Amino acid sequence: MEKVSKFLKIILPYYKSIILLLFLNIFSLLLSLVNPYLGKLAIDDAILKKDFKRFLYILILGGFLFCVGRLIDFLNNYIREIFKQKIKYKLNCKVFLHLHSLPFWIIKQKTSTQYLYMFENDTEYLANTIVSFFELIYIFFIFLSIVLILIFFDIKIILFLLVISLIFYLVFSYWNNKLRKITENLIILAENIVGILEELLFNILLVKVFLKEKDSFRKYKKNLEKFMSIYKKQIFVLLSSSFLNEINTKIILGLFFLYGGYQVIKGNFSLGSFGAITAYLYKLFEAATEFFSWRQQNSLGIVSYRRLNQLLEEPQVKEDLKDFEIEGKSICFEKINFGYQNVLVFKDLNFFVKAKYIALAGPSGCGKTTLLHLLLKLYKPISGKIFIDGIDLEEISSSCLLKQVGIALQEPILWNATINENIRYAKEDATEKELKKVIYICGLSGLDANYNIGESAFKLSAGQRQKVAIARALIKNPKILILDEATSCLDLESQHFIISNIKKYYPQIGIIFVSHRTSLLKEAEVICYFQGPNKIIVDNFKNLFNYSEFRRFLNIC
Repeated sequence: MEKVSKFLKIILPYYKSIILLLFLNIFSLLLSLVNPYLGKLAIDDAILKKDFKRFLYILILGGFLFCVGRLIDFLNNYIREIFKQKIKYKLNCKVFLHLHSLPFWIIKQKTSTQYLYMFENDTEYLANTIVSFFELIYIFFIFLSIVLILIFFDIKIILFLLVISLIFYLVFSYWNNKLRKITENLIILAENIVGILEELLFNILLVKVFLKEKDSFRKYKKNLEKFMSIYKKQIFVLLSSSFLNEINTKIILGLFFLYGGYQVIKGNFSLGSFGAITAYLYKLFEAATEFFSWRQQNSLGIVSYRRLNQLLEEPQVKEDLKDFEIEGKSICFEKINFGYQNVLVFKDLNFFVKAKYIALAGPSGCGKTTLLHLLLKLYKPISGKIFIDGIDLEEISSSCLLKQVGIALQEPILWNATINENIRYAKEDATEKELKKVIYICGLSGLDANYNIGESAFKLSAGQRQKVAIARALIKNPKILILDEATSCLDLESQHFIISNIKKYYPQIGIIFVSHRTSLLKEAEVICYFQGPNKIIVDNFKNLFNYSEFRRFLNIC
């Protein structure tokens, strides 16, 4: 019942459109139900009595009702398609907004391919299911109407149909359950195939350089073959269900022809009544076929609903916290425990640092970037507290914190847009003066700011991409600037030019460096050296250099 209520909550906002579609369909149904009875009148009261005038009237009336019915069907199909696109649009917006309101660590639990599949396919399937919801009511109305009409002719027919229909429903339910399980597996495999293709295309240079075209094809082909194997099962289930439906229909009609023909010969039925009942039975079986087809098609919709609902039930970040002005003069980690997938990275981590220019140094994989993620509230520690300027991070809203922090990474994430647009991403209302300032500071003056850098910024060198990322972080004039190996692809002269300019033109900004370079570590007032996952030495470069371990680290780097 809980699942039904949740599904109804999704449908209820669209009840007006569903009622309109239902009204149009019922009106069209009523018109179509008149035609078999007109056929009875044409045979019994016009043709057999040789009354051409009456026959002509019935024919004109039937033709008029047919044209009106087709016009209503056209209007119904048009509204239905527009309605479906509106639902998909609203679902996409709802999922997009909810996804962006989730904490970073929850978003990272799924791959980008899974999210893309949700936006493109799951919303489509669920929209189809919502739109077709009125069809279920419509089909029920068809059944009810025809059953009442057939009772008027002969109640024995109804009793016979009820027994046959019950057997047919049980058989079909078995196939439909199998179909739903197969559909779920198909969706997972489809996601995998798209993910593999996306990864291969993104890393096509790597594939080419290492001559891995055949290996890539084998990997792709293997997943396609899995998909085809399950798809064959789906086709078998669909065709088996369709076959049983058709056989069942023919058996029922054959038995009725035997019974109805006998009744006509005995004089209990008129020829017109026999023809009308046959037409109504055909319509009844059409409705039955539509119902089972509806269930088959909505297997995808139900699976998609479960997937989307699982995402939408993830708790949003609702921070009713204060806004604080930070300066970045001190950072404190107090008994921090944190890990990924039950593997601890930090256990009872404690350290305190007070300085304007701070460096994080240590071997790869020791937790430097993880520490930054915790500092930015992108991840939440299992236990312990983090303080900036003596303020507990739990008391600062994420939006307030991130507005005051600029960050540039070793592998910059840039849009397929111009250099200008990429820099302005951090501050859309930045003036030309501000833009020119950061372009100069980062050594980008030699490039055309309106130059489109292409997908994944492939038109820029690695060093140029890092310069654009630093400029983007600076344009917002942050209180704290985080450079996570952000100059690793630059030569020492370019690096010195940028860092000295930042200190000169933005003297108020505190900087956190993450680097292996001796030249950059010397720019810091204090260095946090990671001896291990839970041991950090906080000191200046001169004192740390007395440690043989630190010297070995610098020599290796």
